[in-house]
Amino acid sequence: MAKELDIQITNHQDELLDDIDFLSVSKKPIPKKVDKEEKVLYKPVKKDFVKVDRWVIDLVIPFLNSNCSPGVSILYLDLYRMTYGYGRNNTKLTDEIIEKRTAIPKRTIMSYKKELIKYDLLKYKKGHRTTRGEFIIKRPEQSSYFIDYIQKSVSLPTKNVGNASLSNTIYNKDNMYIDSKTLIVDFYKKAGWKETSITREHIDKGIKVVNKLLRDGYEYQLIEGLSKWTIDYCKQNNKEIYGIGFISYLLPEYVAKLETAAKSKKRLAEEKEKQKLRDQELEQEHLTLERYKILPKHIQSKIMTKARNMVEEYISSNKITKFGDYTEKYLIDGFIIELMETEYKENR
Repeated sequence: MAKELDIQITNHQDELLDDIDFLSVSKKPIPKKVDKEEKVLYKPVKKDFVKVDRWVIDLVIPFLNSNCSPGVSILYLDLYRMTYGYGRNNTKLTDEIIEKRTAIPKRTIMSYKKELIKYDLLKYKKGHRTTRGEFIIKRPEQSSYFIDYIQKSVSLPTKNVGNASLSNTIYNKDNMYIDSKTLIVDFYKKAGWKETSITREHIDKGIKVVNKLLRDGYEYQLIEGLSKWTIDYCKQNNKEIYGIGFISYLLPEYVAKLETAAKSKKRLAEEKEKQKLRDQELEQEHLTLERYKILPKHIQSKIMTKARNMVEEYISSNKITKFGDYTEKYLIDGFIIELMETEYKENR
């Protein structure tokens, strides 16, 4: 019974296709003129629909549109419709049928098939004179090219080098592909390549390199910085850049450089804090000496006498035999400050 139903549906579809001339230019449908604006209500789909894996919409289609001709994604969606739409993963079609259904020129269908095969979304068994070719469609999680992205997309780990982090939503995963492509093209341009020399193969390999680093937990901002640093490194060392894969080779050195820079930055911050405290202490000592100078003369004389006695005691206890005038003044000022802070706080 299931086989009969399957045949009836297929035949019915063929009849519909025979009645429609998709390639005709002269028979353009004339849209009905709308007299007034009508409110559009939400209408749930209850029948005549195809269940589509969300990874197809959120992941595969944006990726194919970014890296191939849009016709590749159209072909994949149509093959998905002709397989999973009928509860199976394979179908037998001719290029003529595909051309009728999708309006993709017959001469380009083969190149689109190759793109889907390259990204492990399609297996194709060539037909013969009397048999149609068989298309076996793979869902994204069955593709060796996309499975890692899907598994890592829910919780993408990060290595904390810098403050920014990648969001783990699927939409940002899509943006990751777009950003990766932009990063790769910019890399080759800054390396001195002409845009016409950057092939799709260069971009495809570059996306694999960048996404492998992302899956290993490195942040996008780190990879971006690594790419720029790699170009500078090669220019300074007179090295040729044959591909973006060289960034993986230089990654350990770049991370070590970042960690050294982070330590240096921390040390610099610590020294600046110490300098700030020293400046505050010097300012406080200066203010204390200024307070001493405005004290009554008899109090100044009393403090000075005590300070000189403390200097003599210091010299005697430390067995100092000789020092200059500046050293003596330094010691006297120090003891004046000490006396002002301990015995004459009330004169502030």
